[in-house]
Amino acid sequence: MIKTVEERLLLRQAYIRTKMSNKYVIAVPSEIIKYPSNDYGDTTINFTDFVDAFKYICDNRISSEEHYELLPYFRQAQDISIAMLLSSICPKQSENQEIAYKNKEYVDEIHRGLKEDTLKIDNKNGKSIIVIDNKINNKLRIAIANVNVGNVSNIDSVLKGRKPNRLYSRYRALAKMVNNAITEKADMLVLPENYVPFEWLPQLASKAGREGLAIITGVEHVLRGKNAYNFTAVILPFKYFKTIPTAAVFFQLKKHYSPEEKRIIEGYGYTAVEEKNGTRSLYRWHDCYFPVYCCYELASISDRAEFMSWADMVVAVEFNSDVNYFGNIVESLARDLHCYFVQVNTSQYGDSRITQPTKSEERNLITVKGGLNQSLLIGEIDIGALREFQIMNYDLQKNGKFKPTPPGIDIGIVRQKIEGTLNQ
Repeated sequence: MIKTVEERLLLRQAYIRTKMSNKYVIAVPSEIIKYPSNDYGDTTINFTDFVDAFKYICDNRISSEEHYELLPYFRQAQDISIAMLLSSICPKQSENQEIAYKNKEYVDEIHRGLKEDTLKIDNKNGKSIIVIDNKINNKLRIAIANVNVGNVSNIDSVLKGRKPNRLYSRYRALAKMVNNAITEKADMLVLPENYVPFEWLPQLASKAGREGLAIITGVEHVLRGKNAYNFTAVILPFKYFKTIPTAAVFFQLKKHYSPEEKRIIEGYGYTAVEEKNGTRSLYRWHDCYFPVYCCYELASISDRAEFMSWADMVVAVEFNSDVNYFGNIVESLARDLHCYFVQVNTSQYGDSRITQPTKSEERNLITVKGGLNQSLLIGEIDIGALREFQIMNYDLQKNGKFKPTPPGIDIGIVRQKIEGTLNQ
């Protein structure tokens, strides 16, 4: 029988150190939770609450590399990424706004001790290409989610410091969308900007890894000090040693905030932290090459033209009311880069679509807006057919499925993608 408060606290501290708690109910990866060695621990911390847990690891300057060697479970790729991101935000709060999380360090950490190269980063012609070595598909089934982000109320509740919306109905809606994508045998699910709370990412990534479903989603704003961060999460499943399912999670900090988003964030006394130094990654998954953009980033003509010849598909997550302007960008980009374009916006503004570089009456494989209920639509993109078309000359292209390729496309890069030698 434990009688004293000190004995109970010592037992509680020892239990936390064993890392035996259920990691799926803890709001941050359990490997970056520890008690300071000079006391019995703060008994008021609720580790199932993201705000409490994140403040705790920041206040105690806990590193993502501390005390994980004794974990009683296999350290998954998604846990490594989330731990590294959170611990990289914390130490910088009193120095500057830049974060230390980098994709290369993340991939190196995954491979530490594993000695296998299922996941790697290649640098070619100034491009950073994240390569996941799994099966090759000529066609991909892309699911786009027609869901309501909830106008600005969810953003306001975070910035005002109120308890954010974590209703079970919101979680159930997300779970239903993911399960529907799996039932419909989608290869990839794309969700809007600002859609998923950060603390739900571990469960989301774990599900994606088990089911082999890639997920691209906007993440609800993360606050630290007076800084606000808008991340996009790119969740790509793979298998360690071709047998152990997991998912790599890559975080992209928003590079360009819209004037309206800045106005809201700064109106509550925060600074909208933008990516300043990092280069945008190009992902290769199922042999499909694609970059990911977050809403207003598409307004930069130089940014959206960066991956001409390289991209088979461009993905954009949005929370955007200016659908006419962005609709024009989508239609021109699909033709100018000669690739598929996947755009997912909140349902009240709509224009979520999959667009291909074909004649106008056939260019939209999917387009959707509105509805009281959430829905899921799936379109199939034919990567093999697109590449084979691109290496033809104009005489062969003019009566083909797609519009003729624009000036400047590099046929050599396309041939290397077909031959599988682009990353060699």
